[in-house]
Amino acid sequence: MKGFTYYLATAMLLVSVSTVGAAEHGKNISELEQLVIERDCEALAIAYTHGVDLEHPEKVAQLFTNDGLWQIGNQKVQGRDAIHTFFISQQAQKDFVSRHVLSNHKVTVNNSSSASGISYVTLYHFKGELGSETMIDTGHPYAVVVYQDEYVATKQGWKIKSRNILPSFVGKK
Repeated sequence: MKGFTYYLATAMLLVSVSTVGAAEHGKNISELEQLVIERDCEALAIAYTHGVDLEHPEKVAQLFTNDGLWQIGNQKVQGRDAIHTFFISQQAQKDFVSRHVLSNHKVTVNNSSSASGISYVTLYHFKGELGSETMIDTGHPYAVVVYQDEYVATKQGWKIKSRNILPSFVGKK
């Protein structure tokens, strides 16, 4: 019985330390709610890469808030409609197929209505039509970038408030 009491006391201490730590970081939410928020935000990042790669600008735009911000370097696109228009124009100009490989995604839950995230993306560009004999495989990634995201809860679910894209390595086109 002494062993059981020791383990029970240890477990209670760990739970109380965990709860205090969460409160100190402004996270007055349950662990389950935190996991759900993390998963919802990860799903946004994944849906974004799919939307860009599969050329669905309307789906990409819907991932952002109405006033959402998409930015890379000095180029900023503000607002869901502007993001939609931007991705339509990008699609019309591109002469390659892209594939984004998303990894190392970490979501930090601030509270029940905001979170931030960071992830690494390895980007491949291929000339030609996907699967065609004329497709040229470069054999290496075109770029490695970091996504810095801010997420917010809306009536329509979690959305991207801002995405800042930071290039780490970029190859030649």
